[in-house]
Amino acid sequence: MLRNSSFYPVLFLLSLASTLGCGAKQPTAYPASGKVLLNGRPASGVELIFVPDNPPESDLLVPTPRAVSDAEGRFEVSTYTGGDGAPADGYSVIAIRMSKLPEGVDPEAFNSVDELKGKYSEPDKSGLRVQIEPRTNELPDIELNR
Repeated sequence: MLRNSSFYPVLFLLSLASTLGCGAKQPTAYPASGKVLLNGRPASGVELIFVPDNPPESDLLVPTPRAVSDAEGRFEVSTYTGGDGAPADGYSVIAIRMSKLPEGVDPEAFNSVDELKGKYSEPDKSGLRVQIEPRTNELPDIELNR
């Protein structure tokens, strides 16, 4: 029989750690990338928010997949870490492009607005859809019009 009193706190911590480790696992993210076009041309600075068709169970805290297009309109979807992708599912996509701060304008006096005028700001009305498969995904172009 163990009589060392320092053993019991260690045993307690090990059992607590194993219990906490049995929680729900985060869904796997699969790499996904693509291109955003605005009026047929590559669009930079477009924020994309991917709203899943089948949200995870309520006990899972899964961040919403997002991306921002670069100068060539390219983007990589991120959920948990930069460029890791998104869980396999169908997604409605929200697209927002906030106006940039003009040079020399006081940031506190500037009201940024969505240059797309809210046309793609609601997932059920944006008309933008993508499917993430359990593999590396090259998404079809996301085509926006003003």
